[in-house]
Amino acid sequence: MRIRIKFLLIASIGSSLMILMLKFFHWTINELLSSFQFFVFSTFAYSAFLIVAAIGLVVLFAHKDWKHLAIQGVAVILFFLIPFDQVVLEADYHSTEEQRTAVVDMVLNDELASTNSGYVASIIELPDQYKHLSVNGEVYIEREEDHTSLLFLSDGGFLDSFAGIVYSSTNEEPQTGDFNGHYRAVNKLEDNWFSVSAG
Repeated sequence: MRIRIKFLLIASIGSSLMILMLKFFHWTINELLSSFQFFVFSTFAYSAFLIVAAIGLVVLFAHKDWKHLAIQGVAVILFFLIPFDQVVLEADYHSTEEQRTAVVDMVLNDELASTNSGYVASIIELPDQYKHLSVNGEVYIEREEDHTSLLFLSDGGFLDSFAGIVYSSTNEEPQTGDFNGHYRAVNKLEDNWFSVSAG
């Protein structure tokens, strides 16, 4: 029985780490895998976590051993309390700040022009050396009179769900409807730059 309890403890720690790592690195994993593979992998991770939690409940009532559920409880709290998206977006922004500024300068000086019009905004294809700055090597641009906004996508989810970094020429915070987004979170990184999560 002790071996089984020890295995359950390892499974609790492993499944907890797996869902936290999946939450933190989901953009990187999503780039490496196809959409279907990512779906299968994430389904496996969350299912494993729930199965281990169910077994932990049985052990709690049968043996009054609560360590397994406590570990998973802490993981759930961290999962929902830590703004993983914002942490990753801020780190991404600060590591590529100069390159993003160079892209903005090229757009404002009309050195980069939109290749076609998207559903809401025009699309600009980035030069090869800047393609890593946005999903599919493209940025989205919206222009209204003296205001220009650029969206660098970090994650293009389903439908209108996305996360990324927005440049605003007038330092105006992105509003619901900009880039067809309903924003859950908007954080100012510095003047003219914001990290956003929509969905």
